[in-house]
Amino acid sequence: MDTSEEQIGYWFRSEDNLQTFQATLEGFSFNRLAPYKSWEEFRNDAKNLWGIYKEICSPTQVIRAAVRYINQINIPAHELTELKDYLRTVPEVSPGLPQQALQSFFMQLQIPQPDLNCMLIINEAIAPPVNPGIVSIILDLDLFREQIWHSDDEEIWCFLEKLRHRKNEVFEASITEKTRELID
Repeated sequence: MDTSEEQIGYWFRSEDNLQTFQATLEGFSFNRLAPYKSWEEFRNDAKNLWGIYKEICSPTQVIRAAVRYINQINIPAHELTELKDYLRTVPEVSPGLPQQALQSFFMQLQIPQPDLNCMLIINEAIAPPVNPGIVSIILDLDLFREQIWHSDDEEIWCFLEKLRHRKNEVFEASITEKTRELID
């Protein structure tokens, strides 16, 4: 058996561990963990890192552009009687099943966005709780388009702005007032 190790990229973290940047010969990604700052600051940091990445790796094209927001909604367990009180799209358990309580779930929806020529993937799941007495729900919104752009094309950044606006619309359409009260 022939095994070899080859460096295919680098992963960087900020000193506070809230930002990560991954650079490989195949791709570039930039992430921010909570607490979040403004979109403008995030975008400017991403543009700066993209400029460095382009200078070093010299990509000739971009084949996928995406924004992804993974939201964790922490609900006091004693307040949670129905998921639909917090999320507008939820799994429905057949009334013919003897047990109606959910211990865990994972649900994925793939919804084309024809006006943006992109795909929206919504993932919802129960996550390990952050504290006892809390139910943690993940609302993961991934918007992307696969196409070929030139690596220096400003159109990519304009498209990412459109994705961010759509993500905001989807988030607001996905949560209820009870959720808004938890995150405000």
